[in-house]
Amino acid sequence: MPSWCPAVQPPDPWRSVELIGESQASIDRVEIASCVEGGDGILDVTGAILSCFHAQEPDTQELKCGDANAPLQWLDAHTLTGTVRVQQAQMWWPHTHGNPTLYDLGLGDLKLARIGRSIDVDRGTDGAGFQLVVNGVPVFARGACWTSADIVPLGASRDKLDALFALYRNAGFNILLK
Repeated sequence: MPSWCPAVQPPDPWRSVELIGESQASIDRVEIASCVEGGDGILDVTGAILSCFHAQEPDTQELKCGDANAPLQWLDAHTLTGTVRVQQAQMWWPHTHGNPTLYDLGLGDLKLARIGRSIDVDRGTDGAGFQLVVNGVPVFARGACWTSADIVPLGASRDKLDALFALYRNAGFNILLK
């Protein structure tokens, strides 16, 4: 961000990196879907497991969120799934609306994420609007931050930026160039 600091080239590596080593479990990916129902937080989790949890039977694995837990089931030889309900969940809120409460989410003893909020976009009745909705409450969010359009050289020509901004304008975003 030249407006904040001098141009800095990224250190290597700048492409994807894979760390391979010993672990109790190797997880390929985790899909988390959350919602709030009657004040309870509900999390549906599916994880693709590359190697089984060390020294534990697969049938004893649990999905944990805060003090709540639920059993996990195997969908196939490499996929665990489960749903956990956090009774009367304390939600994460922006500092202007309440406390930023987060819960640790774990698959067995393995920490997956910190979770605690629901963020949606309300497009309005005409479908052209953009209103952030946190935990079912519309909130005003101001400002924006633009990072480089091309991460490799960390810069872009005016022509490249104009083409990119045209895509955003066509999607309904208001962009002011100075």
